[in-house]
Amino acid sequence: MFLENDDATFTTQVQATLLPDAYSVALEEYRQQVAAYEEAMRNMEQVRQRVAQVLRSMQVGRFGTYNYDIYGRWQEPVFASADFVPAGSDSWTMLEQVYLVTDNGQITVRYPKTAWDMFNFDRSRRNLIIGVTSDLEIVVLSPEDFVSQSANLAASERNGQEWDCTLNEQALKMEDPANLQSIIDSHFAI
Repeated sequence: MFLENDDATFTTQVQATLLPDAYSVALEEYRQQVAAYEEAMRNMEQVRQRVAQVLRSMQVGRFGTYNYDIYGRWQEPVFASADFVPAGSDSWTMLEQVYLVTDNGQITVRYPKTAWDMFNFDRSRRNLIIGVTSDLEIVVLSPEDFVSQSANLAASERNGQEWDCTLNEQALKMEDPANLQSIIDSHFAI
């Protein structure tokens, strides 16, 4: 190899980094990695389809109230830009949406990930958050943990509050909407 600029000239011996045998080994390893990636993408798509079916059945079953402020006006409203994270999750596990359940399970508000920056709740009520991860695991923020994790949020402050919230894993998978109802019932049992 011969290199030069206005001030100096440099010459050195170079050799291909992959000799023919090493190149074929590297190419085979690359093909194996591509195949593993494509398999992971197929699996992820299957999981997404299962999640979509479950979430669709939840919506048909009216799991989620829209215009919830008509049913229950917040006495001590708290507004925050929230970030919900499953405890101990790896980089592939994510939450698509969470549900705020309040008023003894009578009001359920769905928050898709795109609306987490507008999260709000009533501090005077007993609140529960339920999330479903991308691999159909149910994660929960119990009413007791909700109080402790949201204690530093100011009531009625609408701007600039950020809330990093950690949801704990449950033993249930989200394969049947009844699993969610059992969690709600367990936290709001009289």
